[in-house]
Amino acid sequence: MPKSRPKSQNLPQKFNPIASSSSSSNKKNTTNKTQNNSARRHGEDDAVQPISGSSESILNALKSPTQTLRESALLSLANTPSMPLESSASAALVALITPEIRQLLLEMILFEDETDMKSLSLGILRNYLQDVYEAEHLLQQDNSASLLESFEWNKLLDHLSKMDCTKNEPLCIEWMRLIRVICCIDLHTIKSVNETSHQKFNALLEKVASIAMNEAHRGTVIGGAGASHIWESIYIFFVWTDQNADACRVMQSNVKLVQQLQSFIKDLMPPQRMSKRMVFEKIVDENAEETMDDEQQQNEKQQKTEDKNYPSYLRIISLGVLYNIHSALDKNQTETLAFISQTFDHIALTLSQLSPAQHLDDLVQFLSKEHLNHTEAEAIKEDWRLPIEGQKLSLELLANMISAVAYDIQSPPVSYHKQIQDESSVSSHFYNFVSQKHIFTHLFAYLSSIMQSYAQRTQDKLDFVTDQSNLIHETLVSALGCMNNLILATSQQQLKPHESTFQSLFSGICAYMKGNLPTETIIKSALLEAATLILWSMLRKMDELDMSNEEATLASSLATFEESAVVRRNSVGILHEIGCRDLTVEQNQTLAEVLLAKLSDKDVMVAVESLNALFEIFGDDMFNATVKKVNMIARLEIFAKQVFAQKYGKQVQSELDNDDKEMVQEAQENLTGFIAYKRQHMK
Repeated sequence: MPKSRPKSQNLPQKFNPIASSSSSSNKKNTTNKTQNNSARRHGEDDAVQPISGSSESILNALKSPTQTLRESALLSLANTPSMPLESSASAALVALITPEIRQLLLEMILFEDETDMKSLSLGILRNYLQDVYEAEHLLQQDNSASLLESFEWNKLLDHLSKMDCTKNEPLCIEWMRLIRVICCIDLHTIKSVNETSHQKFNALLEKVASIAMNEAHRGTVIGGAGASHIWESIYIFFVWTDQNADACRVMQSNVKLVQQLQSFIKDLMPPQRMSKRMVFEKIVDENAEETMDDEQQQNEKQQKTEDKNYPSYLRIISLGVLYNIHSALDKNQTETLAFISQTFDHIALTLSQLSPAQHLDDLVQFLSKEHLNHTEAEAIKEDWRLPIEGQKLSLELLANMISAVAYDIQSPPVSYHKQIQDESSVSSHFYNFVSQKHIFTHLFAYLSSIMQSYAQRTQDKLDFVTDQSNLIHETLVSALGCMNNLILATSQQQLKPHESTFQSLFSGICAYMKGNLPTETIIKSALLEAATLILWSMLRKMDELDMSNEEATLASSLATFEESAVVRRNSVGILHEIGCRDLTVEQNQTLAEVLLAKLSDKDVMVAVESLNALFEIFGDDMFNATVKKVNMIARLEIFAKQVFAQKYGKQVQSELDNDDKEMVQEAQENLTGFIAYKRQHMK
C-alpha cells in the first residue's frame, strides 16, 4: 500500500490581513489564510487600501517617508494570494518579493514605529518563507532551494532576538509563528547558515521559553492571551523536535532551556495527573526526589480542585515536546510504554471534552447573535481554535504512539502519514495497550461525531467561518490517518470483534465523501486521500466488510476523475480488493474495463496499482473468458511496448522513492510473465 503524502501539518495557516473591517468583500475568506487581528482598523472613510502594481511600485512605496504609503505597500504584499500547491511559484508572493523588498521587510520588523506594521512585516516574511518551503518540499521546484540558501538568516534571527513583543499579544503571536516556520524549514539543512546563526537561533528559543514560563507563572493560562502565547511557544518546540534527533539532543544539553520548559509544564499539569516520577523528569534531573513534603501535598490537593481551569490542549502540546525528546533519545522500552500509557490518558480526555462540530455550532450561534466588530470576532475565533488544534495534535501524537508500541520501540516512531505495513512485526504489547485504553472506542466515537454532524450542516451556515470549518476537516484527516495506523498495526483476528463497528464506519466515510466536502482544493484532496486510504485498509484487513454497488461506483468515479493522484491510486486499491471477492460476470467485465483504462493514467503508480489488480484478479484461468471478452492481453502488450517505458521512464527515474521504483520494476517483470502465461493457456 502507498504512503499518503505528507502535508507539512506543522506549518501555521497563512497570514492574511484585511484593509477595512467594514468591507463586504472581507466577510468570506476563500484563501484558507488566518485573518490578522493586529492590522490597524479604520472606518470606511479612512481605510488604508493596498496598492496595485509591480514589485517596483511596492518597493518605492516601502521606501516612502509617508506611513500611509508604507502601510499600503505592506497590505498589498500581505494580501497577495498564497501559492496553491498545484501552481507555479512564479505567480505568487515569492515572485513579487525581490531581494530589496526582503531587506526592507527585515528592517521594518525591528525599526518600524507602528506595532501594526511590524506585525504586517512579520506576517509577510512568514508567508514568503512558507511559500518557498512548500515549493521545495511539496512541489520540488528547482529555484526554491536557492531562495532558502540566499535568504538573510543571520539578520532575521538577529532582529527577531532584539524585538520586544511581550506587551502586544498579536505582535507576539506573529513573532512566534514566524519562528515556527523557521523550525519547519530546519536551519541545519541550509548550507549557508553559519554557526553564529545557529547560536542566535538557540538564544531565540530560550526567549520563547521564557515568555511561555512568564505567562504560566502569571496565571493567565485560562484562555485568552496567556493560553495563545503558551500554545504558540510550545508549538515551536514541538515542531523543532518532531523527528529531529539533533534538535532533541540540543534540547537535552541546554539545561537552562529545558528547566524553563519543565517549570511551566509543571504549572500546567497538576501533580495528581502525573506519577511521582514522570519519565521526562529524568531528561532534566536524574536525581529528582520522589517524595513530597506536607506543603507539596497540600498544593496538590488545592490544584486538584482547580484542575478544571487548565486547558487540556496546553498539556497535550507540552507532552508532545516531551514525547518527541523521549522517543528520540531514550530506548528503554518499559519507561517509554509507561510514558505512552500516561500520555494517552491526557489524549483521551482531550478528545472527549468537546465535539468539534458542536463547538463550531456554538461559535456560529454566538457570532450571529452578538454585534461584534471585526477585531472582537477574530479574537473569539482565536479562542475557539485552540481546543480543536489540541485535538488535532492529540490524534497525531496517538498515531505516533501506535507506531511506537506496535514496533516494540525498535526505531523512532513514524508520523501518522507513514503507514505500517508488516503485521508480523507487531509487538506482543500492542493489542494489550489498545484494549486496555479502549483506543478503538475513542476513535470510533470521535470520527462518528465529526462525520455525522457535518452531514446535517448546510454550506451557507459555514461560509463565514471557513477557516474554522477547514480546521475541523484537517482534524478529521488526522483522525482518519490515526485510525488507519491502528487498523494496519492490528491483526485480522484482533480486528474481528470490531467488524460491525467498522462496517458502520465504512458506510459513514463513503456517505461523508458524497456530502459536504470543503471547497478548498488542498483540504478536499487531503480528506479524500485519507478517506480512500482507510477504506482500502479496511477492505484489505476485513474480508467480511460489505460494499454496496453505489459505494463501488463512488470508488470507480474517484479512480477515474479525481485530480489527486493519491486518491486515484487509493481508489484503484479499493477496486482491487472488491475484485478479489465474488462478483458476477458482468461486474468482473466492468471492473476489467475500468482497470485497463487506468493504465493510461498520467501517474505511473496509479498504472502500477491497476496492473497489480489485473494480475491478482484475472490471473486465475476461471476468468479467461472475461480476459478474452475485453481483449486484455492485446491491450497489455500495447501498453508494455508503447506506454510503460516511454511514458513513465522519466517519472520513474526522477520522481519516485526507492519503494515505488521497486514496485514499478516488479510490475514490469510480472507484466511480461502474465502475458506469456495467458498466451500459453488461452490458445
